[in-house]
Amino acid sequence: MIKAIIFDIGGVVYTGNMDDFLNQCDSLLEVPNGSFKSLFNKYKDALILGDKSLFDLYFEISKEVSENKYKEKLQQAWLSTMVINKELFELINKLKSKLRIGCLSNSTDFDIFMDKILGTDKIFDPYINSCKIRMKKPDKKIFEFTLKELNIEANECVFIDDKKQFLESARKMGFKVIHYDGNKQLKEKLKVIGIE
Repeated sequence: MIKAIIFDIGGVVYTGNMDDFLNQCDSLLEVPNGSFKSLFNKYKDALILGDKSLFDLYFEISKEVSENKYKEKLQQAWLSTMVINKELFELINKLKSKLRIGCLSNSTDFDIFMDKILGTDKIFDPYINSCKIRMKKPDKKIFEFTLKELNIEANECVFIDDKKQFLESARKMGFKVIHYDGNKQLKEKLKVIGIE
């Protein structure tokens, strides 16, 4: 019996993608095209594992804007590219009356910062982010951590992600997995496993 659903956030709960955000940062920070993305990719693992803050990149990327302006520009880029999936929010709120609903995200401190501003962090229990627990998908340990937080077995949990490479570890552990490819497809897949 399914007791919980775990959602990825980026590309699922937010319909934007990281490439669009990084390109928008280049534009708003008025740095050469690809500069911010290149710097992000250079430190991606450190950012996702919490060893480095996205706010720290300020010291390497832009001497033309103040630190406060840098933070404002990051927020502006986020809000213009990461759109909340309202239809999915409605489904999540409906499912919360029957199941535990959590998130498991490879995220930076800035993602958490924006989730708190938008209230996204409040809809999930547990709210698990790689940079806080210093583990990342697809590492088996992060899925074990999630199950421990939920106090359930893998076969009692559905894991939903838009990146196929993150689903395989969960599947091997016994999770039911769904590759997210839109709200309609998700509802159909949930229905197949008895969740409406």
